[in-house]
Amino acid sequence: MRKKDKRALPAAASAPELTVQAPHPEPTQYFIDLSRNFKIAKLILILVLVVFLLSMIMIFRKDITLENYQYLIRLYTSSEVSYNGNYQAIYYNSSGTTKLGMFHGDLAVLKKDNVTLYNMRGDSTMDQSVSYADPALITGGKYMLTYDIGGNSFDLFNNFSRLAGETYDYPISTAAISPEGMYAVVAKSLEYQSVVHLYDHNFKLLTRISKDKYVMDVAITDDASELLILSSYAKDGMFNTEIMTYEPYTETAKSTDVRVGAMGVMAKYHADGSYTVLCTDALLFYDADDNLVSTYRLAGITPSGCVISSDCTVLTYTRNAVGSATAVLVFANDGAEIINTGTDEKVIQAVCGTEKIYLLCTGKLAELDRQTGEVRTTALESGAGSLFLADENNIIVGYSNMVKAYPISSLFEEKQSVPDDTSAVTADAGSPPDTSGTSAAADSVAEDSVTTDAAVPPDSVPEPAPGSDPEP
Repeated sequence: MRKKDKRALPAAASAPELTVQAPHPEPTQYFIDLSRNFKIAKLILILVLVVFLLSMIMIFRKDITLENYQYLIRLYTSSEVSYNGNYQAIYYNSSGTTKLGMFHGDLAVLKKDNVTLYNMRGDSTMDQSVSYADPALITGGKYMLTYDIGGNSFDLFNNFSRLAGETYDYPISTAAISPEGMYAVVAKSLEYQSVVHLYDHNFKLLTRISKDKYVMDVAITDDASELLILSSYAKDGMFNTEIMTYEPYTETAKSTDVRVGAMGVMAKYHADGSYTVLCTDALLFYDADDNLVSTYRLAGITPSGCVISSDCTVLTYTRNAVGSATAVLVFANDGAEIINTGTDEKVIQAVCGTEKIYLLCTGKLAELDRQTGEVRTTALESGAGSLFLADENNIIVGYSNMVKAYPISSLFEEKQSVPDDTSAVTADAGSPPDTSGTSAAADSVAEDSVTTDAAVPPDSVPEPAPGSDPEP
């Protein structure tokens, strides 16, 4: 019998594993159509973009300049500029008539033959030639407006170049510009005492408003929705004042108010649309709807100047016929007296900040707290003649041939408040104005200020605010 072979057989080789991929599905007609539509839309958008760019270049080719490109870059980067550390004096040529102002963080120096801008490092960033006999400077708007008082021409600048300007046949008396860029220039004409030329922010003439009265001042709201025209005229042997508001784009007068026996001096809008008017006999407060809400009579005093800021009005006057002690009053936009104080020195100029009011006095700088009425002073070099608030932390003082920037914290550090025995502080901003006292005026900066020596009738009496009982 045959024996079984018990030897181990070699293991069978394992078969390799095969991976079978599923067949790729053929795209359906829906996805083919969708893809084609996306490609067509992409091509159409590219074509529209090219046509749009070419159209804008053709339409605005006159505005595509190096100066405007520089201005655009500055517009987006200026908020990031902060001058901290050592502040250097900026020197300028002081010969002849010189007007100073702050324009978008730069120092503007206007003379009869040129206008120059300096940055806070003292570098000249713009220098343009002008020809004025009596130059005037307005820097509170989108553009810087310069004009010749009694002359025929005006010019508008940005931080790099001249943008627009015009020469009239008759002399210019005053002008105004808004933060939005709308501006108004007042000149005479052959037929009328005054003509207000109103332009939009694109330098286009909107309208001409002719007045048979002498326009003393003009003002424009921050959003350019309203124009105020303050004019005076003689009637029956006395001066009268007309206060007219005007809607620029509808070309219609919104309101008209006449004050008999007084001459208008200045007017300006507040940020909320209300406005304040200074006359020779009173300070008038109007709300945004052109209603007279309060009157502060100037009884037997002569204001030395007035500052009308975005949220308050500051007045100063000399307390005595002999001496330099100055009274300072601060009013809310509705005419409520919120501070009544003073200084022992003559107030040269004043500027208003959010929390403080700064008064440039002879040889001193005073800081007035708007909430408490507390006054702090610090000594300055002699010869200071102008004051500018760069921001809430830095202040600029102008001298005869230079300006200096100071950190406010260093000016008043470790300074004790200086009380005034004759001062009285009214802390309640909502109380009605004290019409039994006298008012005050502060010299203001740049376009926000005027100076008047007009006499005030000595028999003037206080007028109560509307809705209040007259005082006995």
